[in-house]
Amino acid sequence: MSSLQNDFITFTFKGSAGENDLAATTDVYLQGTAYTYEGGAYTVDVRNDKTRMTRENAYSDTYNITFWPIDYFGVPEDENIERIEYYFSSADGSITVTQSDDDYVQEGVPMPDVKKGFTFRFECE
Repeated sequence: MSSLQNDFITFTFKGSAGENDLAATTDVYLQGTAYTYEGGAYTVDVRNDKTRMTRENAYSDTYNITFWPIDYFGVPEDENIERIEYYFSSADGSITVTQSDDDYVQEGVPMPDVKKGFTFRFECE
């Protein structure tokens, strides 16, 4: 996936896409870090209304969040976002779903010592 950094973007978590403990929770949050071409790293590691994903309906295991990346991560206007590395978490942060978890469940790739997040890349303006 890619877009320009001034676009609103939507991230989706689908609980039934693979076996995971986060699917059994009722609150899912988006956490991550925006990395800039200028060398900046801006992390969002809180679980509150800003990061809470919205459940599509009472019967769904799909959660979405739409945001403006510069504002969400607090990136200064004079920097350009190269990528976002992100993951999904439970309300207390004890359960996470990362690219490493997905690789393990979907492809049987061994779990690394340090989990790797999903990556969203931005197009150059």
